[in-house]
Amino acid sequence: MKDNYDVIVIGAGIGGLTCGTFLAKEGISVLVAEKNDKAGGYCTSFSRGDYIFDSGPSSISGLSQGGTLRNTLSLLQLEDEITFLPLDFKEKLIFPNYTIVIPTNFEEYQQELMRRFPDEKEGITKYFKHIENLYYEFQNIMDGDLLTLSKQPSLVSFKKYPNMIRFRDVTFHQILDKFFTDCSIKGILAVGGCGRIGLPPSKASFISVAIDSIETLKYGLVHFKGGNQFLSDAFVKGLVKYGGNLMLGQKVKKILIEQHKACGIVLEDGTQIRGKYIVSNGDAKQTFLNLIGEEYLSKEFVRMLNNAEVSLSAFIVYLGVNIDLKNKGIKESLLWYIPSYDIKEEYEKSYDILGGDLYILIPSNIDSGLAPLGKSCIKIEQLVPYHCGHNWDECKEEMANRLIKRAEQIIPDLSNYIEIKEIATPLTLERYTLNSEGACYGWAKTIEQGEFYYSPNQKTPIENLYLAGHWTFPGHGVPTVACSGILAGKSILSEINKS
Repeated sequence: MKDNYDVIVIGAGIGGLTCGTFLAKEGISVLVAEKNDKAGGYCTSFSRGDYIFDSGPSSISGLSQGGTLRNTLSLLQLEDEITFLPLDFKEKLIFPNYTIVIPTNFEEYQQELMRRFPDEKEGITKYFKHIENLYYEFQNIMDGDLLTLSKQPSLVSFKKYPNMIRFRDVTFHQILDKFFTDCSIKGILAVGGCGRIGLPPSKASFISVAIDSIETLKYGLVHFKGGNQFLSDAFVKGLVKYGGNLMLGQKVKKILIEQHKACGIVLEDGTQIRGKYIVSNGDAKQTFLNLIGEEYLSKEFVRMLNNAEVSLSAFIVYLGVNIDLKNKGIKESLLWYIPSYDIKEEYEKSYDILGGDLYILIPSNIDSGLAPLGKSCIKIEQLVPYHCGHNWDECKEEMANRLIKRAEQIIPDLSNYIEIKEIATPLTLERYTLNSEGACYGWAKTIEQGEFYYSPNQKTPIENLYLAGHWTFPGHGVPTVACSGILAGKSILSEINKS
């Protein structure tokens, strides 16, 4: 480790790794500093006994030709470093009296909905056309105009993007009511659209839903063979191959500011390392309020950070079970159990661990190497608020058992087969990632905090300080977070080339 670099990246999540790898490939001296003992952030894996679990998502989109993540890996020449297993469908939705499998194909999904809801055919056609148009405009912004922005994505000229103008103040609920009458199709689309945003349709930005949905439907869904750690490690290999440096087990305590410019970092042991440019892949609140300090920020910016709404967190139960679930007729790897078609009601139930949507992932159904022969690994997840009247450490065992009981509606007698049980609460997520309130998705994707109103751009109000990760544009999800790292890297490279 040197005491001076061109660029220092704080945090080895996917955004930080892609940024560091991109710049190292361009010949820039880079240090990526990570507080944990492995790289990846939410995109990591861990072992318990003979079982392997993914800390975060067990399936990731954007790997087929033209997908955002595929383009990133291609740009960094890392495609040969990973092996992925394509999923035939996005997920299986289980309602009280209705089940539907969502294909990972844009056209097939439309056809399946038209077959089931023939009276809604016109609305289905218009709906999917709108989200497709929004996604293409979004891609064009990321490919070009974003890099010309000075501070915020809201400064982009909307003249070239009529759909962004049209829908920037529209909620997903308004879109569902505009195009559909049947509550069943509204429920299906709401789960598919809002399930990974953590908001009810009445609060969720339609633009955010469209961007999140179509990446999967257009470019497929995959599982990385061996777990998500292999994706993160592929970026690490690239970083090292191109001459970059990764420092694990070292927490950054402060970002050095001189003459209102970021110029280095201070580690917890007091070590100072200088850098011409600093990139934070961490929580935006932590970055500005703790690592920098309010004295360097405008009162308006501090007020914005303090008043902003963060996304929901999650309560997760990881299970190793001594049964092959495929032999029990449960062949899917992604299952949603939704007790009601009223998604607003389900969102409100997330404040009670006894209710709300339940996400059940069985990654060993697609990657048998994650569990011993004849056994399975399961992840049961429910989105929950950080503050909901519970002492997470005291009640986590009871809550985990309640979630397992609820999951038995899908996997009968599940509790009888458990060999390994690991529990993660919002406190776990906060402690491991330093995301405020254990937020899964960064800022809540409301219309007030959507892509063009709130998410800070890669370039920040502090000179020479940039952001990457899900707290900055373009938002959460592995493909878009990777894109944020490339955008930050390109912005810095542009500045270096000017000097």
